[in-house]
Amino acid sequence: MKMPAKLRTGAVAALIIAGCLFVIFQSPAVSQARRAIEMLNRMALFLPLITLICYGAAIALSRSRRSSVMWTGLSIAVSMIVLQLGLTAARGYYLDAATGNGLSRDAATAFFDTIVSYLRISARGFLAFGLVVAAGAVLAGPSRYAVALRQASVAVIERGGRDAGFGPAGVWVAAHKGPLLIAGLLIALAALALVSQLTVTAVVIAATALLVYLGVVELVGRESRRSR
Repeated sequence: MKMPAKLRTGAVAALIIAGCLFVIFQSPAVSQARRAIEMLNRMALFLPLITLICYGAAIALSRSRRSSVMWTGLSIAVSMIVLQLGLTAARGYYLDAATGNGLSRDAATAFFDTIVSYLRISARGFLAFGLVVAAGAVLAGPSRYAVALRQASVAVIERGGRDAGFGPAGVWVAAHKGPLLIAGLLIALAALALVSQLTVTAVVIAATALLVYLGVVELVGRESRRSR
């Protein structure tokens, strides 16, 4: 099917159903939005990798890695809030420009919301991820509330596994507790990296699974040390 010259300019939004092309609406704003989305798609190939490398280098070179992790999480969260605000501002600008050319506001709204829906969902996921990272760094710190919470958690774990016996497996866990904790964290991060779309639900599930894993390692390792 040959597309008319006017449609090839990219100034229309259209659907092709059963070999027939249906024009939804026509506006110069469509081509502008399309170019912006194509630029974002190209940037999405390398910007996340560069960001991770920069964050990793900053944490590795920092004197206080815990503080660096906390500020990294907060910076991710803040950047996602700024992105959401930017999308909201862009939405208003686009709707004003598109409807000024005689386009239906409902059609322009549906088009924009469809185009940026994936970006909005991912931004919420990264916002949740940043907050979880920052909260984890705070809870691992020396503050009075963080220490009290950790001590209370350990007490609960000890009471829950007071009569448990893990034998040689428990002794091995106690001897390799540090690497096991790091491995659990890396697995959780890898799972989030491999999901097709980072959502709030995926972050909550990964964080919950990691907390359960850390609790099990703490229980097995601590009880084994006490039994020796």
